[in-house]
Amino acid sequence: MRCPLTWVLTYTDFPPTRLQELLDTKARSVEELQRFVLSYLVMHLAATSDPALRMVFEALHFPLTTSKSPQFGELPITQIGIGISTTRPSDDLVIQSAELTGMDAFEEVVKVEEIAGLGDPLKARLLQLARDQAPELV
Repeated sequence: MRCPLTWVLTYTDFPPTRLQELLDTKARSVEELQRFVLSYLVMHLAATSDPALRMVFEALHFPLTTSKSPQFGELPITQIGIGISTTRPSDDLVIQSAELTGMDAFEEVVKVEEIAGLGDPLKARLLQLARDQAPELV
């Protein structure tokens, strides 16, 4: 199973887990909920309104994306990722690990072969410019 590595990009005091807790609470504070919604909207606006910012993150191999999740409705969730994916080991290996360690959780494993495939767009662009201008030098 191929899973891209992504993390929700939020302000420190506004993690998705806390937002879910707030939504699940019947006696929730309207002001706190408004602060959460506003923080997610500001993060989305900051990440999407400046194409140069997106390009910087892409060049660093940390693409920014926005998604929506069923539990948060139309609220845009900004995510930062990395250009490699992970894989979850087989169920047998997870069970063996749980039996040996006593932990019922297992981290996914980075696909090491994808690290070698990470490209450098700036390098590729500069090499192409050099080939176009002085092919005998490249």
